[in-house]
Amino acid sequence: MFAASVLDLSAIPDAQRAAVQALLEEVAALKDITRRQEHLIAELNHALHGKRSEKLSEDERQLAFEDLSIALAEVEASRETQATRADKGATRPAPKRNIGNLPAALPRI
Repeated sequence: MFAASVLDLSAIPDAQRAAVQALLEEVAALKDITRRQEHLIAELNHALHGKRSEKLSEDERQLAFEDLSIALAEVEASRETQATRADKGATRPAPKRNIGNLPAALPRI
């Protein structure tokens, strides 16, 4: 959203403004995914070459790699979800549900 505040979208015609805004949001989401992947790579390097890497047993090292592979799979799944949304033309993420904060007048079950 930082890029949207820097760019003056009022100079863009109304018909194209929504498309530009959608592209800016997609770029922001991709930057977030890239930042997450860089963090995962740093964790992997630390597990491989860190101070305690030589002290890890084979099972502990395998567990660390499995944790990182699970995190990487989550990132790839979110990327695929983002790509399918972009293909379908959906520019907004699904609304977040507010479960648990019901009005006081409703009965609790």
